[in-house]
Amino acid sequence: YFETRNPGIPGIINKLERPGIRKLQRAREFWDAVLEQQTLYCIYSGEMIRPGYDLDHFLPWSFVTHDLAWNLAPVPRSVNQKKSDAVPSLGLYLRPFVEQQYRAVALLKDALGRSHGARLRALQAVTLEYATLFKTSQPELFRLSAEGYGQVLTTEIHAQADLARRLSFETDWVWRA
Repeated sequence: YFETRNPGIPGIINKLERPGIRKLQRAREFWDAVLEQQTLYCIYSGEMIRPGYDLDHFLPWSFVTHDLAWNLAPVPRSVNQKKSDAVPSLGLYLRPFVEQQYRAVALLKDALGRSHGARLRALQAVTLEYATLFKTSQPELFRLSAEGYGQVLTTEIHAQADLARRLSFETDWVWRA
């Protein structure tokens, strides 16, 4: 009923129910696998990502009400706390976010080949999240060019950020130390 009558509010049913324990383990397995292969830096502050990092929802969880990997970025805890429920400045942070995501997905293929057990299942689930967003298969996902990848993710983020702005979420957040 609520979703039918409020089509412009993503995940409205999740906002009405009290959220339970967040399920970021798959995304954490993904970003841990990426960190094993390359050094990452915070897209907001430029700080090196170290163990104990937080996962920031680029588009705030309170807006999207999901923990899908394509909307998450590893950040220091202090940065995540300051950003809170704001939508970051797309002019400053969207490109670094998209580039970080693209490089991470490129590493995902190798990580899948080296993983087993729970980590393999987590990485397979993350792969499916990306493939669903890009409306493609897993093999096609790994063949996307940086330009094609960037175009799809940028379009999705812009559309969602515009809706968040219209719903009075704070927008154009900028990191200040």
